[in-house]
Amino acid sequence: MQFSRPRLQLSMMALCLAAGSALAQTPAAKAPEARTNSLGSGSSNTKLLTRDELRACFAQQTSINSRQAELVSQRTAMDAEKLAIGLEQDSVRVERDAVQSARASADNLATRMKAFSARAATWTQRAKDFADGKRSDPAADRERAELDAERKVLQADREALEGERSSLMATVNEAVAKFNARATALDQKTNDWNDRNAKLADRSRTLADDRQGWAGDCADRRYREDDEAAIRRGQ
Repeated sequence: MQFSRPRLQLSMMALCLAAGSALAQTPAAKAPEARTNSLGSGSSNTKLLTRDELRACFAQQTSINSRQAELVSQRTAMDAEKLAIGLEQDSVRVERDAVQSARASADNLATRMKAFSARAATWTQRAKDFADGKRSDPAADRERAELDAERKVLQADREALEGERSSLMATVNEAVAKFNARATALDQKTNDWNDRNAKLADRSRTLADDRQGWAGDCADRRYREDDEAAIRRGQ
């Protein structure tokens, strides 16, 4: 009986050693993997964005979205302005037709005044020839009466033409001056719109390039959600 107790103690020690050995061989539990997200497709297999890279991507995204909203607003205003310019161009074309019609009337008047001048010159020559002839016969009396009657007609025609010329020329000159001023202002407005539209188109192309670069640098890469949370907290 004296030898049984030592055997039991050795057996217990061996059991403890065996258990310790088994525990030492058990692998440590893995830490849970960090959850990730992306600003786009996240399809790239490159390494995760660092927190600083993610912060820069957020800033670029905000800038791009702000620029996009501004460009959309400006494009809407430019399109409305373009429509107004088109309507004004239509109105100016109508006004140009009216001016051209007035000019045609002025040309017609000039033709009639030229014909009147020819009639007046013929009458003047006839009157001179009659006066130089110093005739006093009955035929001369009839010619004198005809000349006098024609003179009265010529005088009335002259007064009518002069009155028409004064009225028409004032109207034509005013219409031409008004049309030229309006057409000049419209040309300036159109040229200004074209310049601003070209600059807006350049800005749109630049934004498209920046957006494409951001997609490759940011949207196609993944990041840790913990980094996003830290950035949102201002860290």
